[in-house]
Amino acid sequence: IFFWFVGLTLGPLIGAIVEFGPDEAARQHFPAYEEWALVSIGRFIEHMDFLSVYQWLSGTFIRVGIILFIVCDILNYTGKPKKIWLHLMPPFLILNLSLLLMKDDLFLLLNNYYLLHFTFIFIFILSVVLIIIAFFDKKTAQQNMK
Repeated sequence: IFFWFVGLTLGPLIGAIVEFGPDEAARQHFPAYEEWALVSIGRFIEHMDFLSVYQWLSGTFIRVGIILFIVCDILNYTGKPKKIWLHLMPPFLILNLSLLLMKDDLFLLLNNYYLLHFTFIFIFILSVVLIIIAFFDKKTAQQNMK
């Protein structure tokens, strides 16, 4: 599964670097759209930009499907599909709605300057909490053995 995510991420990146060079690829916001603008079929069919939308939608569908599969597997949801959708869709829709309502410049600002810091803080706090829980759980297990 990790290799699928790496392939879905690095494929368009490598394609942009090969077609435009590293400097131009770094300046582009949506290199997949620019790549499909270069494609033509013969002399008369030149505008193949709609295939970039297909590429984005299929990549998104695959990523979301794999993430939903992993979450269902981790939470051990089996059987009732209504139960799965009832628990997984509200957070998924809320997260996507917040991204949909965000302007591109604001998203890039948050992604470039704040996301790494908040992710580090969150993972650090989560690690400390899990270590504390494991420590107390180990103490109670040793007390129960005596």
